[in-house]
Amino acid sequence: MAMKGLAKRTERKEDLRRDIDTLKLHSLIGILAGTCSDNIEAAKFRVASLAFVGAFKVSELVPDNKEGGGCPKIISRSAWGAHATKCSTPLATPVANVIIHHSAGPACNNRVKCTTIVKGIQRYHMDTNKWCDIGYSFVVGEDGSVFEGRGWKKIGTHAPPFNSKSIGICVLGTFTSRAPSAAAQNAVKSLIKCGISKGFIRHNYDLRGHRNVGQTSCPGNSFYKIITKWAHFKP
Repeated sequence: MAMKGLAKRTERKEDLRRDIDTLKLHSLIGILAGTCSDNIEAAKFRVASLAFVGAFKVSELVPDNKEGGGCPKIISRSAWGAHATKCSTPLATPVANVIIHHSAGPACNNRVKCTTIVKGIQRYHMDTNKWCDIGYSFVVGEDGSVFEGRGWKKIGTHAPPFNSKSIGICVLGTFTSRAPSAAAQNAVKSLIKCGISKGFIRHNYDLRGHRNVGQTSCPGNSFYKIITKWAHFKP
């Protein structure tokens, strides 16, 4: 009897693996084609039934939209339509500093608007300032979107003389008299943790506002007051 029970459980697990594969495949097809087949509904039902008796963890079916290591989803340069970079100077990592900025311009709370603003900043930095690319390492919208600027591996142009020893993160908006959204703040914190986990930022890094390293009011009085209370802040 024990052997029969084991055989049945093994059979159920094999059925489960097939159902998971079916679910993943048809989910992908449904996303690409905009439709779902009847097979996925049957698979969902069987998976739910097997989950009830403890055959597997339902969380295994949920795809991870993050990069791993606690990283937020980063919108790549190709995804937001960046112009080709002209930068070639590598950034020596892990860096000892994270510099926080605001764009001192319009805010955004959806990806379409944020993308438009990021493109505008890149054009201004490259066409008017004659820089090799957008100046920031990353740009964050108030919807929590994180856009890749120069990224982890190239020196930015955002806070001389700290460019060669820092990651520069800019939140879109003007934060002189108001704070960035909670989504934006959490995205910045998550991005910093991501940099640490991937070896791009030192564990004992210093967090600074742009005004701490240059003659500027950036990142705005309200935002600056907030980051002074964050871990690793150093004036």
